[in-house]
Amino acid sequence: MKIIIAIWIAIATTFYILYGALDEVSDYRDTRLKRIDKSIEEAQKFGRQLKSLSRVDPLFSKTFPDISEAKDIISLHQVLRLEDDGLLSNPLSLRVNQVEDIEVNGQRTGAQRICLSNGSGFSLITNSLDEVIEGAESLLARPWISAAGFRIRLYAGTSELDFSFDDFCTVFSDREYIKQLKGDI
Repeated sequence: MKIIIAIWIAIATTFYILYGALDEVSDYRDTRLKRIDKSIEEAQKFGRQLKSLSRVDPLFSKTFPDISEAKDIISLHQVLRLEDDGLLSNPLSLRVNQVEDIEVNGQRTGAQRICLSNGSGFSLITNSLDEVIEGAESLLARPWISAAGFRIRLYAGTSELDFSFDDFCTVFSDREYIKQLKGDI
């Protein structure tokens, strides 16, 4: 009789241990499934956000020049269209100080910010104070250009004025990157 009771206790203990192990496996499986579901939800949310941004893409592409247009310093200078505003600058003195991807919520937007200088700051030459004012207003009216720290200097014995910005940056769209993103959706 003691043997039968011992066998029943052993069987009950075995079932109890197996049930506990199965319960832990089930909890582990449920936790993993919840993580997978959360990852899928986040990916779908990102896809929806990206699709909503793609509606803005035509405006984005029209507002910012394409980075592929600025293959070198000379073409970068040409993209700035300084001459359109009566502003003069030596393209060979142009230097790129900083290039950074513009991100929103940790995600690349397909835009790059490029900061430029041609000496200490970004200097431009005009022939009159009126040209300085008109040129600066026109230049800064472009949504893809930002500048700060404005200074004006008159050259002795000439009619030339030099004005400069301490910080001068442009924003370019990376249309190839945007096309890749659209293909991944």
